[in-house]
Amino acid sequence: MHEGSYRGGWRSLFDHLLSWGLSVATARPHFSSLHLVTDSAGAELLVDRLGLAFDSISISLDRLHAHDPDIWILGKLSAYREQTEPFLHIDSDVYLWQPPPPEFLAADVAAAYPEYLRLGNTYYRSESFKAEVRRAGGWLPEALDRYIPVRGILRAENCGVVGGRRTDFISHYADQALRLIEHPDNQLAWSRRGQMQADSLILEQHMLSAELERHRNDPQSPFHGIAIRYLFAGEGDAAINAGSRGFTHLIGGAKHNGEALDRLAGWVREALPDHYARCHAIARQEAGAAAGF
Repeated sequence: MHEGSYRGGWRSLFDHLLSWGLSVATARPHFSSLHLVTDSAGAELLVDRLGLAFDSISISLDRLHAHDPDIWILGKLSAYREQTEPFLHIDSDVYLWQPPPPEFLAADVAAAYPEYLRLGNTYYRSESFKAEVRRAGGWLPEALDRYIPVRGILRAENCGVVGGRRTDFISHYADQALRLIEHPDNQLAWSRRGQMQADSLILEQHMLSAELERHRNDPQSPFHGIAIRYLFAGEGDAAINAGSRGFTHLIGGAKHNGEALDRLAGWVREALPDHYARCHAIARQEAGAAAGF
């Protein structure tokens, strides 16, 4: 497999691998066990070659190989769905320098922070997304179909970290999102939609908000009263206070920001020198393979 297959939005494979090591190393002190949900290729790269240590490994994502790789959220949703005990999913671009607060870890649902996005001025294309499905005669989850933005503001949950103790609700939400992606009546809509990288935000982060809204106030729902807690009050709070609360998320464009990636390399080189060396070796091997050496 060539380097580009691993990047996940990063400037290079080297940066991506550095981040995996730092994310695992900073999470390890705060949790009783670490579990990896991946596919066979991911296990071979991260465990066999990179040497990352996990308490258990699932290669259940092998089932996704026939899916459109543009819908990158499939792996995360599948990982959420298979959890049966309270958990916190940590993206590999998140570093937890301090333990999350106990009340956060004990929440029904936990996420990094709420996002409030004005329709027409956001990268969430939710209205055109739903319109495309309806035009094709497809299927929408009830929560998403019924969702109405309040005063033109769309809500989403930032899922750099996400989890909670109500795994029944989280599994339901993930199952609804996966059904939306895989439903045979929706495939015409996806073919018309074209590239769907950005729509992964609807399928994960906005879907979670819609499902919470649908169930929390419905006395007939098995999830009546479901509640969510956050590390931060919003994106602005995270931008200002993440450092003091021991939380780093190299989100979006930071994965191509030279200054941010230099800091990442410095952290790993100092704290995890063996991991740093393995990242270099693998990146060189993959570059050689891509060039046909």
